[in-house]
Amino acid sequence: MNAVVDGPNLGHAYDRDMGGRGSFNLAAFLQAASDLKKRYKLKPVIIAPYHYFQMDRIRDTLLREGIQAMNDNGELLPLYREGRGKDDRHMLLWAYRNHSKIVSNDLRLHEHFEDLPQEERIKAQKWLRENQLTYKFIRGELVLNEMLPVSV
Repeated sequence: MNAVVDGPNLGHAYDRDMGGRGSFNLAAFLQAASDLKKRYKLKPVIIAPYHYFQMDRIRDTLLREGIQAMNDNGELLPLYREGRGKDDRHMLLWAYRNHSKIVSNDLRLHEHFEDLPQEERIKAQKWLRENQLTYKFIRGELVLNEMLPVSV
C-alpha cells in the first residue's frame, strides 16, 4: 500500500523532534522513507513543492545521493507552481485517487474539502479520518501513531 507523505510537514517535525527549532530538514525524507518501507511495509511517496528537491541546493553529498535515489525510485513527487496551501489539496486528491494512506500531522487537512458539495465533502472527510496517519520521530525513527510496525 502507498503512503503519501506530507513532505513539508515531515521536514519541520523531524527538525523539532531532533531538538531543533522546527526549521525544514531534508534528512527527514530519507529517514521516513526507510522506516515506512522497513517497519510498516508501506511504499512512500513524498509530496512537496519542487523547490524542496532542487539537487544543486543540497550540499551534503550523501543526502543529495539519497534524495536522487528516492527520486529515481519514484518515491518523490514534486509539485510545480503551487500556491501556498495548494500542495496539501493536491496531496489529498492524489492519495484518494491512488487508495493511499496519508502521513501527516496536519490536523487541518479536512479544510481542503470545504468547497466540495456536501455529499462529497462528507465522503472525503470520512476517508481522511480512516486514512490519515500521524507520527512522531523518536531518536530519529519515524513512529506512526495509528499503526503498529510489521517488523521491529
